[in-house]
Amino acid sequence: MSCSGDCVLSSWSDWSSCSHSCSGKNSEGRQSRTRTILGLPGEAKACPAATALEEWRTCNDHPCITFYWEASPWGPCIQDSSMNLNGSGYWNGTATCAVGVQIRKVVCMKMGVGPVIPKRCPESARPDTIQPCLLPCKKDCIVTPFSEWTACPTTCLPVNSSLPSQSRYRIIIQRAANGGQECPDTLYEERECEALLLCPVYRWKTHRWHPCTLVPDSVQQGMTGASESCGKGLEMRGKRSLLDVMDSHGTLNSHLSLLSL
Repeated sequence: MSCSGDCVLSSWSDWSSCSHSCSGKNSEGRQSRTRTILGLPGEAKACPAATALEEWRTCNDHPCITFYWEASPWGPCIQDSSMNLNGSGYWNGTATCAVGVQIRKVVCMKMGVGPVIPKRCPESARPDTIQPCLLPCKKDCIVTPFSEWTACPTTCLPVNSSLPSQSRYRIIIQRAANGGQECPDTLYEERECEALLLCPVYRWKTHRWHPCTLVPDSVQQGMTGASESCGKGLEMRGKRSLLDVMDSHGTLNSHLSLLSL
């Protein structure tokens, strides 16, 4: 707070915008800021002069350029056989596989107009249009050898089972980069196992029943006695155990295994 009776002034305003974008022979950029009197002073006091309520300074004092060079961004690094590595594999102390070049377009421009003939711009300030660059080393894909084939079954196959298969694989150790040889398409192989016999299946084969034979009660009860002409009897039939074997062509072959009465 100002003392009683002093002239009261505001804070300085922000700087105004610059009057010129560049500085020439007959023009100079300037900007100003001001402050105002908020309270008049008392007796024997005075406010600053009007010139002290305004400040000026120069701005954009860089010279106005009528003609200037404009360079486009650098293009990609391309291989150039004319660049010599001296067989060392190094360029500027850096290990490299090859040295290439980058190219860009440089055009003489007139401010506010556009491209003009190159001789209008100072040759001493002309940017480079070509420069050396490092090309990354090519990397070929590296894969392991194929693994061993997985084992096939060594026993017979159950009936109605599908034909087994075996497989092998290889693993990518390093992927291709920078134009190197790509990885092979086949990393996994599968093939059917050699034909195996189906597991044998046993079944019963029965014959016709023989005529009914009367069995006396004395026989059934383990006792001797008079023969009987009617009553409970027995019928008998034979049966065989057959072995069914399916060969590799799907043909069913039956073989007699055991005879049982």
